[in-house]
Amino acid sequence: MKEINLRMLTISLLVILVSVSAMSLPSQAAATTLKLTPVRGIIGASVTVTGIGYPVSSSVTISGLFSKVCSTNSTGGITNCSVTVPNAPAGSYIVYSSSGAFGTSAKFTIGSRAHIAAKPISGLPLSTVTITGTHFSWNSKLTVTFNGKKVVTIPAAPVTTSTGTFSLTFVVPSDTPNSYIVSVTDSFNYKANTVYTIT
Repeated sequence: MKEINLRMLTISLLVILVSVSAMSLPSQAAATTLKLTPVRGIIGASVTVTGIGYPVSSSVTISGLFSKVCSTNSTGGITNCSVTVPNAPAGSYIVYSSSGAFGTSAKFTIGSRAHIAAKPISGLPLSTVTITGTHFSWNSKLTVTFNGKKVVTIPAAPVTTSTGTFSLTFVVPSDTPNSYIVSVTDSFNYKANTVYTIT
């Protein structure tokens, strides 16, 4: 009986020791992540960068589409870090993070909200039309077409501003009365259309 009790006591002690040892082991390090919020935006938009699993109180280099150095907190997380969508063609890009041996990647998509408006929207041939535009790429050369054909503009070599806006004029060609597509395209291939009607 004593032998059985001793054996049971020994087993109980072993279970307790194993449990204590397991409790004292450090938890597995969190997987390194990189999160961009939002994951899609236009040129000039602000994007928040967060992540976990990096060295504590260190620097994380963000590269690829963005270029920024973010700091980590006492738990290895990226906080209080944001970037601005650069002047680049629309499309999908890979963004990288790295800090020593730790790093990962995420995807970001630059979208287009290029928009133009004509004033007036109709008139006789040889009338003057003003075209204004927004959300194009910055400091970019523009090409204007009327019914698929390039037109002469004022200014002769239009360029967007540092915020992607512009204003220009052109003379309506001597085409037959009808509705025609006016298109404006910049050097990064941001494009917008509107309709002008020759009466």
